Order: sequence, then structure tokens, then C-alpha cells
Amino acid sequence: GLTRPAEMNEPEFLLRCASSPADFWDEESKGSIPESISSSSTLAESFKNSDAGKSLIAEMDRVASEEEEKTESIKQKQEEFGKLPDYAQPLRRQISLLVERGFTLVRRNPATILRLIMAAFFGIFVGTLFLQTSSDAKGTVLRSGYVLTLIFLAFLNSCMAPIDDLFHDRITFYTHRRGSFYRTASYYLSQVITSFPVGQGEAFIMSVLSFFTVGMESHGGWGFFYFWAMFALLTMCGTSVSRVLAYSLPTPDMAQNLGPAILLLFVMGACYAPQYLGLPVWLRWLGWISPCAYCLEGTMVAEVYGRTVGSEQGSEWASVFLGLPRIPYDKAPAGLATPEAVMGFNA
Repeated sequence: GLTRPAEMNEPEFLLRCASSPADFWDEESKGSIPESISSSSTLAESFKNSDAGKSLIAEMDRVASEEEEKTESIKQKQEEFGKLPDYAQPLRRQISLLVERGFTLVRRNPATILRLIMAAFFGIFVGTLFLQTSSDAKGTVLRSGYVLTLIFLAFLNSCMAPIDDLFHDRITFYTHRRGSFYRTASYYLSQVITSFPVGQGEAFIMSVLSFFTVGMESHGGWGFFYFWAMFALLTMCGTSVSRVLAYSLPTPDMAQNLGPAILLLFVMGACYAPQYLGLPVWLRWLGWISPCAYCLEGTMVAEVYGRTVGSEQGSEWASVFLGLPRIPYDKAPAGLATPEAVMGFNA
């Protein structure tokens, strides 16, 4: 007895009838609407007791019964043959496919070239800013300032630059992971592998364009390679921080706002100023969680290693005037009582 308006299609009419059937009853020609179809609940009850409703219920019961039988059959097969694999490809193949996809995205991303160009610009600019510093006390202090500046720029680049890309890729990962395309471990390992060349490229470009320009001690070559290794490890730490921000925070705006605060915390905890022993005792833990502190300590201990500063031995001078290493040699454990041990520890 409910009449469908000519301008309304059938699916919409059925949905509207289920919510307000009285809207489609013509009271002028048919009188008041019967109580059995006057509301959505009474209409549903009437349909349930009709032949069509009973037929539909029987069909739904039959389908449900078939699904239960299928589920039980799958369980029996799993018990008989062992647990069925969750993924179509083994772990190694998943990583291979994701790495291939990741490198394709890196090549297509304009930010990749921009990051390398900015690294070259910063390397040239900072190297020119601290051009050919002397090896005396004043020059060594300037070199420590150069190292801290480069630490800030390298950590800033590696931490903040990838955040937007990681956020956008995170949506794809959630979709694929929900469909059991690959394991979380496969995705994470592929991300580490594909981000490695760009981060290391930044570290190498900034190091090679500024190290020799400033006049840092190369010690026959190993000094530069140690310097480069420390900054390569620093950029890896910065990329890891960006992943933590991108994977744990709800929006990229929040990550972009929180990132500089974390960056500032790590740079201030590098123990340049104030030095480690100048920090309040309850804040000294900052000097041990900051990757910037390890980079600064390792590079400056290597810088003064085996040479004199003024009339003093370089390692002793750095311990007194730069507060490096953080724990003085005469108070350090036996395994950290030499410059070589400190350089190895920081790496």
C-alpha cells in the first residue's frame, strides 16, 4: 500500500520506507495508515512474518550455515597441514620488492636532488665561514664551533626533510598491511635501505666540502674518514628520529612542530655550552641520549689527538677548556681512559 514517487528510484524508496513509511501512504484516498506499517519497527515485524520475509530469513540461515561449514573446513585443513602462510611472498622477496619500489620513489622525488644541493650549499658556506682556522687555542675553539654548526645542519636536514614523505607513505603502508601484503619488518627494513644513500650522500658532501676548507687535522687521512663516519652515523640517527615522529604522531603538522623542539634538545645536550660537568646533575642524562654529543666528542677528540695546542698536549687541553671527553681521562673507567678508546666508544 505504500506508493513510490515517480522521481524516486527503488533503492532510495526502500530505504525511506524502512525509516518513515507513513511518508508514502496516501491518507486522502486510503484513509489512515494501518498500524502494522505505521512505523519502521511494525513494518519490519510485518515483513518478517510475511512469506517474502520468511523466505529471506531461510536464505540467510542457509548462507550462514554454509559459511560455518567453510570456516570449520579451513580449521580442519590448518590442523591437518599446519598453519597456512599469512603472506604470498617470503620475507626476502618482500624486502626485495619494497626496496625496488622505494628506490623508484626516491629517484622520482624532487626533494632528493634538493637535499643534496642544500648539503653542498651548507658545506661550502660553513667551510667558508670557518675558513683556514689556526691550530692554536683560539683556532681550536673555532674548529669546535665549526663541528657544532655542522652537527646542527646535518641533524636538521636528516631529521626534518623526510617527515612529509614518511607521512604520505605511511598511509600506503597501513593499506597494504591491512591486506597482509607484507610484514611490518619488511617495510621498515626497506625504508632503512632506501633512505641510506641520500643520508650518506648528505653527510659525505657536507664533510668533504668543509673539512679541508676549515683546516681540520686529517692525521694522514684517517682523521677525515673518522670525521665522515661520525657524521654518517649522525644522519642515520636523524633519519631514525624522523621515523619515530612520522610513525607515532597523528599529523605531519604536529611532527613538523615537535621536530625542532627535539632537535634543540639534542643539540643543547651536545655538551658544548654548557659542558657536561657544567650541567646540573639531574640533567646530565641529556648528554648520554643525544647523538650530537657523541659526534661532537668523537670528532674533537680526534681533532686534538697527537698534537699540541699552544704549549699543552692536545688531549689534556681539550679536557680542560672544551670539557671533552665528558668524563675526564683520569676519572674514566679503564676502558675509556685513552683518546683511542673514547673515539671508538663514540663511533
